[in-house]
Amino acid sequence: MKVDIESLKTRSPYKDYFPIDKNAVNKKLTIIEKNGSNQDEPIIYSYVKNVGYVVIYGHIVLEAAKLAGLINVEATRIDFDDEEQALKYALDKQADETKLTKPPSNNKTEHTVIEESPETEEEYIERRSRDYAKQIGDQLRLAGFDSDQIKYVLSIVEV
Repeated sequence: MKVDIESLKTRSPYKDYFPIDKNAVNKKLTIIEKNGSNQDEPIIYSYVKNVGYVVIYGHIVLEAAKLAGLINVEATRIDFDDEEQALKYALDKQADETKLTKPPSNNKTEHTVIEESPETEEEYIERRSRDYAKQIGDQLRLAGFDSDQIKYVLSIVEV
């Protein structure tokens, strides 16, 4: 389900268990930019009375989605009986993910070669600008704007 990224809040105790690691955010950002969304890793959230929608699991994905400029993110709402149940769910999910991503232990040391992008900084900025314009256009279309109105709105945006 698509959810407005601004409607999702982070708060304790959940955010305390999942500190934002820049390397992890960058890895998720690369995937989100490649796919155009976080469809492979939906954020888990719950409704908390007098607070709103609170992220239970997916803090790193949320941060990467914000950096990617997404307006909406894939998210799944799960209502828990209490905070303890929600926290247990998040910690179990983290443990499962760690098991899946942890490389097998062996004595051989491997080095991963990271290739530089052939894209220049200017090309990257231009590509991201087109992506943002498309996302804005999609949102305006959903809001009922026609093509001429969308073109007008995008033409008055200053860079």
